[in-house]
Amino acid sequence: MTQHFRVTDTVEADMKLYNRKRDVNKNKIQFRNSIKWIRVEEYGSYLFKTTYDEYTPFQKVNIYNKLRETPSLESAITISRLFRKTGSLKQPKLENLREQLKYVPDQHKWWYQHILDEYE
Repeated sequence: MTQHFRVTDTVEADMKLYNRKRDVNKNKIQFRNSIKWIRVEEYGSYLFKTTYDEYTPFQKVNIYNKLRETPSLESAITISRLFRKTGSLKQPKLENLREQLKYVPDQHKWWYQHILDEYE
């Protein structure tokens, strides 16, 4: 399972992106509380709406870290695997998984069995 985890600490810098707090009109963005609709049409920016009304125009946010340059992704970004152990399951949880395994559909059992095998 851990082979699927990736290190994402440097992705923002590698892609030359920056999390801006204001749109191109210098209006403050409350991303979590007010954005209802988001769309990405080009690299380095996104469009958003604070309402579900389809006739309201989108507002633009430039997230490229150098505002005066044309954004482009020059080369492929490699996101390396995370090799450190990120957590573990305690014995009561493992026992519960073993009990619940009989109720899991056959097509999904391999995944849970793989988790149990990692701890044996």
